[in-house]
Amino acid sequence: MVKYILKRIGFLLLTLFIVASATFFLMKLLPGTPFNNPKIPADQLLILKKQY
Repeated sequence: MVKYILKRIGFLLLTLFIVASATFFLMKLLPGTPFNNPKIPADQLLILKKQY
């Protein structure tokens, strides 16, 4: 029983790692930045780019 629980926890951790990695890399592959909103004024855009 303990072996089964450890196996399930191992698969859980592996699945979480794969999902987190896939999400991270897919977000990095998206073009643009979060600040590509045309409604943001230019001065605010410069402030945001400096801050981040």
